[in-house]
Amino acid sequence: CNDWVMSYSLCCRNNAITTLNTSGAMYIESKLDNLNFPCNNSPTFTNKPVPFICVGQQYCFNNGATDIDGDSLSYQMVTPATSATNNVVYTPPYSATQPLASTPAVTLNPLTGDICMTPTQLQVTVFAVRVTEWRNGVKVGEILRDIQIRTITCNNNNPFLNGINNTG
Repeated sequence: CNDWVMSYSLCCRNNAITTLNTSGAMYIESKLDNLNFPCNNSPTFTNKPVPFICVGQQYCFNNGATDIDGDSLSYQMVTPATSATNNVVYTPPYSATQPLASTPAVTLNPLTGDICMTPTQLQVTVFAVRVTEWRNGVKVGEILRDIQIRTITCNNNNPFLNGINNTG
């Protein structure tokens, strides 16, 4: 086979998700070009996703994807899957790139994988990030990460850094 698809499916997503029409199963996969890159390693995630985010406070998350082969990585928010051929259906106005109410809108840096949001209401949502690996401009493979987040009412004050000896 030229390409391998390794997948995992779990029934079912919980019913607490407020941004989907139906929650359904969770399906994730990884793809590998076995013909052109037979000894490739998949990217790995070094950061665990934080399941709770404070309403009204900016939150930025990075999956911490690394590749032991030194391949370049790119990031894309995609619709979470329920099977190899079906995706979740968001309740409008939510979507794969705007999975929760946020002002400003949710952003993803395709080069670093940084996802930033400032939730504006209590919600439970799910989103997926596809990490694609590239070697000399050629796609080597990809891996999908599925993340569920709950926004909550809380205060999370960021620390204030004042410099050395109060010099700023």
